Formats: sequence, structure tokens, C-alpha cells
Amino acid sequence: MLGGAELKKIYICTFSFVILLIAVLVSVQHIYFGIETETFENVILGVTSNLLVLLITVFVLDRLFKNHHDRINKEKELNDYKDILSDAHNELVFQIENFIIVFLTKSEAKYKIGKNGTEYHLLELEELKNNIDEYIDKDFLKQKVKLMQQVNSNFDVKEVELSHTDYLIRSKDSILSSINQYILLYSRLMPKNILEKLVEIELMIKKDSIFLVPREMGVFLDLDNQELNEQSIEYFKKRLTLLMNSIIYFKNSINN
Repeated sequence: MLGGAELKKIYICTFSFVILLIAVLVSVQHIYFGIETETFENVILGVTSNLLVLLITVFVLDRLFKNHHDRINKEKELNDYKDILSDAHNELVFQIENFIIVFLTKSEAKYKIGKNGTEYHLLELEELKNNIDEYIDKDFLKQKVKLMQQVNSNFDVKEVELSHTDYLIRSKDSILSSINQYILLYSRLMPKNILEKLVEIELMIKKDSIFLVPREMGVFLDLDNQELNEQSIEYFKKRLTLLMNSIIYFKNSINN
């Protein structure tokens, strides 16, 4: 099958040949038989019309071939990414989801292990997003984050409570490091839309004010004892909803 570039070359050659042939025929007609003005105008009109149709045909076919090949290339790129990195992709999604679920619910993110060994959160982001009003209120920053922590080499665990900022200090850099490492290792294998979405997620976690820790910026503000006003509550909901939508898109991108 001819590609778009090859087809374009064929039409350009054909276009040039037609111009040359018409010029030769008009010259022969003029030299040996003479040519009337009306006839000459009709010839020019016919040539111009044919050339215009030819140019439009070349443009349309070129666009069709380009779109066809772009679609095939994108499908191949996505299939290669899925074949090589589906496990790594799902593991990163699980880590990002875990960070957001704990941040919002202030409790350990419960999960189950599927038949194929893949870990799944019992509370999906879609459900969390739809019920975000239950989690964001004026005391959101004051609430303690309850997590299970290993206390000795025997793998005994106990529940610990972290403040809002302590949880961010403990977890934010870790999830950003995981995302950054993933991008460094696999960006060349990632389809453009998937890479762009992951970078978008990284920047939101890194720079959005809802994840900022004042003391890390040299600002001494007791954020853990602050109440959110109505405007701040709506801002938190809006930004977290946008972030969860991006994570859901990234998660489902290998299933499309």
C-alpha cells in the first residue's frame, strides 16, 4: 500500500506532466493551425479547472492517508506500552490512588488482591469523587490521619495518628519520587497523551496549594489547627475532583 508521501509524489509528477503536455499541445496548435482567442480562453479555463480539481484531490487524499497512518501508529504505540508496562502502570496507579484515598478519608486505604495478583482498592476514586462532600468540611485540616505502622521486626503493627501536615511530609515526596522515576525510566515508551496526563498529575500534587506544607516553605503557620471557610472548602473539592479525574483517565488509558 502506498503511503501518503509516495501518493503525493505521484500526483505532483502527474500534475507536472499534465502541465507540460498541455503546454506542448497548445504550442503545436498555435504554430501549425493557429488558435482563436475564444478557443485559447476555453483551453485555459479547462486547464485551470482540472488543475484545481487535481490539487483538491491531492490535499484530501493526503489528509486521509495521514490520519489513517497516525491512527495506526497510535494504536501500535499504545499496544506496545500495554504489552511492556501494564504491570508497572497499574502499580503506579495503585500508589497514587493510595495517596489520595488516605489524604481524603484520613484513614488506611483498604484493598484486595485479585486472581491475577493485582491489588485493587475497595474504595474506588470514582466513588470517592462522587461523595467528596462527606470528606471535605471546615475541620478537614484538623482531622488526624489514622494509619497502621509496623513497630518491630516481627511485623507487629499498631495504629498511629498523624496530623494533616505530617502525613503530607511523610507521603508527598514519596509519591512524587515514584512518579518522577516512572517518567525517567519509561517516558520514551509512553504514548503522548498518557505521558502528558501523568505529568499533569505530578505537577498538581507538587504545586497545588491543597498539598502545600507551610513549614517546608519557611512559613510558620499552624495549618493543622486551621478551619476551612466556605470558599476554601469549595476550592479543595474542585481541585481534588480535577486531580481524581486525571488519575482515573491515566488509570483507564491502557484499557481503551
